[in-house]
Amino acid sequence: MLVGLLPLVMLSASLLIESGQRQRSDLIDAVQNTMDALGTAIDAEFEVSISALDTLGASMHLQDDDLLGFYSEAIGLLKRRPGWANIVLSDPAGQQIINANLPYGTSLPRRVDSASSQRTASLAKPTVGNLIMSAVLKTQVFAIQVPIKQGDKVKYVLAAAARPALLQNLISQQHFPQSSVIAILDPESRIVARSHNLDSNLGKSASPSLVEVLKAGKPSGWTTTTTLEGVPVYTVFTRSAKTGWTAVIGIPRHVIDGPVHWSYAILAGAIVLSVLLGLGAAFVIGRSIISPVKQLERAAVSMGQGVKPAPPETDISEIREVGLALAMVHVEREALLGKERIARSEERQARLAAESANRAKDEFLAMLGHELRNPLAPIYNAAQLLKLPDLDRDRIQRLSAIIERQTDHLTHLVDDLLDVARVISKRIVLQKEVVNINDIVPEAIEQVQQLINERHHRLVVALSRDPLWISADKTRLVQVIVNLLHNAAKYTPEGGVIELTTRGAGGMNEILVKDNGVGISRELLPRIFDLFVQSERTLERAQGGLGLGLSLVKGVIELHEGEVRAASPGPGLGSDFTVRLKQLELPSETARQRIPSHEAQAPAMNQSITIVDDNADAAETLAMYLRETGLFTVTRHLNPHVALEAAEAALSDIYILDIGMPEMDGFELARRLRSLPGSRNTVIIALSGYGLQDDREKALEAGFDYHFTKPVNFAELRTALREVHRRNAEHRHTIS
Repeated sequence: MLVGLLPLVMLSASLLIESGQRQRSDLIDAVQNTMDALGTAIDAEFEVSISALDTLGASMHLQDDDLLGFYSEAIGLLKRRPGWANIVLSDPAGQQIINANLPYGTSLPRRVDSASSQRTASLAKPTVGNLIMSAVLKTQVFAIQVPIKQGDKVKYVLAAAARPALLQNLISQQHFPQSSVIAILDPESRIVARSHNLDSNLGKSASPSLVEVLKAGKPSGWTTTTTLEGVPVYTVFTRSAKTGWTAVIGIPRHVIDGPVHWSYAILAGAIVLSVLLGLGAAFVIGRSIISPVKQLERAAVSMGQGVKPAPPETDISEIREVGLALAMVHVEREALLGKERIARSEERQARLAAESANRAKDEFLAMLGHELRNPLAPIYNAAQLLKLPDLDRDRIQRLSAIIERQTDHLTHLVDDLLDVARVISKRIVLQKEVVNINDIVPEAIEQVQQLINERHHRLVVALSRDPLWISADKTRLVQVIVNLLHNAAKYTPEGGVIELTTRGAGGMNEILVKDNGVGISRELLPRIFDLFVQSERTLERAQGGLGLGLSLVKGVIELHEGEVRAASPGPGLGSDFTVRLKQLELPSETARQRIPSHEAQAPAMNQSITIVDDNADAAETLAMYLRETGLFTVTRHLNPHVALEAAEAALSDIYILDIGMPEMDGFELARRLRSLPGSRNTVIIALSGYGLQDDREKALEAGFDYHFTKPVNFAELRTALREVHRRNAEHRHTIS
């Protein structure tokens, strides 16, 4: 009997050991994949900062050695980057030239980490430095640096002093047991971000056992170490080949070994129980149980092969119970393996999703850089040509038209980014009114007509004979139709046909845009409204754009409680887009909100305008435009304090104020102007790079009458100034 049980014990022990080792290996592999993803996220965060520094380093102010103008740009960028503590421009030897945390003109010492700037200059490529204590900021930072070349030589090194909080956010996004310790280390193995006890460990070296492992230079792997708190852990790490920074996690050993030991206990208990029952039966009935025991042996072999064991056919209850115990162990083992398979599948899907998101982010950043540089090139070229002497009026007008077109394109890109951000965060406030869809279609067509004409398309419009009344934000609905027509025009080869139809159907009003263009593949169709998704395009990116238009369409229509659908028979067979919005009952004549007719232009009035903007170029060009109208006497100030002193002596009729100025921002200047005697009829206009609804509301609270985002649309500004003329004319007529 003992000889018969021995194979069962050996086989079960072998399966037990194999299962435990496989389970431990699978768990560690899953953690390694997550650390690899975290390492990729760290590199991506550095790339975003490097891209921002590259953009700042391409400043025309810096190329023209206008350090004061560059200092203002650096301060503006620093305000937009909460993860940065400072921006420093130095020469390759480490001598500071500009420090954004100190007033312009301050005498500056050499950088504390001058060796780091020298290394960046010698490599002539971006670098990420180690964590250091900044004497100026009184806190620990690390430098993200890019070389600035003029010609073939590195003239400057531009550095951002990044706070550890820039990377701490990446750790907070990881999901592991609370007892696990996640950390991000610089190339010298100092702690920059940590999930536990960061305040007491920031800047300290990692535990000695971990430092020894990292000194071996392996790019990734796992081992056993001890944390700074003295806890034994399984340590999994990955090191960036680009920067030398390391993402590491320490998982307490009981978290990994606990499930394995539990499996050991269950199977070992079953084995011991089987042996004891077999020995007891052997003493009672002797050789009469040899056959049932052989059946148990076959059952154990079946379980090892993954087949459910059959219970032995015997009247001896003890042997039957052993067979049932083996069957139960098999069920529990299969359930455990099933959970492991599900966990691996979920982890694989999560990893694929993270990789896809990272690819989409990287592709979008590359695409954004491409799209921004495209209009900047003709703008720069036109600006250089305008410096040439003896330019005739025709060439000046052509160059001005180029600058205007490309500036409009840049504005459109920025507006799309802001609109998508507002839609995603649900921060768009709809200004709903009763609208007839048929009335707004011509306005949308007008905005996209130039593109349709350039591509020689034929636009076929079929409007419903009956009014299609809805409750909607007219401006946003026009934007939806423009994006759909723009999308159809871009992805339809020249000479194509685009159809726009409106109709009522089943209590819903529909807008249909159909084209005979490139179509949509079956794989792309379910994701066509996702952010940054576009059809495949060639290297020259003939269609252009950021892939935001259809996402914006979907977001705006969902805010209107409607739906938008896309359909396509396949590549090369065209596309159909359908927008569906809830119908309104035909409103009464008094309830209909008609589009107001254009008012006649107010008579010319020689009014005084004061422009206050610390950007000299922006102030000068706007002043030139206003003077050319012949309607205004224009004064400009670069310093808000000087402008306020002039206002105290004599108020202008109109003030145009930049919001983001040093020393005193536009909000404070507006409040002080409003406090002056006689300012009740003074018109104050805000000019800002911030265009969210909160910014507009804040401007109105500060006393502004109008709020425009940069670059200002001259047509909209003319409309506002005509309204000012009309109001002032009525006021003067009333007084007379």
